[in-house]
Amino acid sequence: MAEQGVSKEWIEAKKEQTVAAIVAINDFIAHSNCSDFMIKHYDGSRLYLIGSFDLCYYSEIEILFEEVGYLSMSTVFSLWDLQKEAFQVKFGTDDEDNLFEIQIHDDYEKKVHIIRCDGVQAHIGI
Repeated sequence: MAEQGVSKEWIEAKKEQTVAAIVAINDFIAHSNCSDFMIKHYDGSRLYLIGSFDLCYYSEIEILFEEVGYLSMSTVFSLWDLQKEAFQVKFGTDDEDNLFEIQIHDDYEKKVHIIRCDGVQAHIGI
């Protein structure tokens, strides 16, 4: 969770890192056939989400959400329109315990998955 007393510089660096990760994720999805996602692991703090065209065989992207404080999402989901920016970041959250709210707009099931966290990292082409 976001700690009281962290510097503004640290928060700004986290914002830049998170925005860059979200942009990279959306760009990768738009230029690939990566449409299926699932939770690989969640330890109560870190959430690992993997994505691929076919999760039975391999994953093409792994997304790490750091210091997760709130989670509302399906364990497995698919995206229909890969050209839309499905992953979006909102700064600040209602509970003010986390820096970011990541929204994943699932146009296949017509729902929004929500992850409140303090950072996002993307590992692409794994």
